[in-house]
Amino acid sequence: MYLYLLVLEKETRVKSLMQFHGMSNAAYVVSNFLFFLLIYVIIASLFWAFGVALNLSVFKYTAITTMGLFWLLWGLSLISLAFFLSVFV
Repeated sequence: MYLYLLVLEKETRVKSLMQFHGMSNAAYVVSNFLFFLLIYVIIASLFWAFGVALNLSVFKYTAITTMGLFWLLWGLSLISLAFFLSVFV
């Protein structure tokens, strides 16, 4: 999904329009990154909530800090990979 949105942005040339109106490249990249991180946090939170509601043993016996750190690092790596792969598309 992240890669699709980045490619769609390149196809519609939204970034060049934003730069034309004075937005810096760094601000655009940071806003995209934070938007993708927000989407990931919402999805991971829903996943965790359903896991706890269904009383799955993975969620019951794993410390929340360990699982949260793993999911945060996983999300950051997914977003970074999407930014990296968008260069080749």
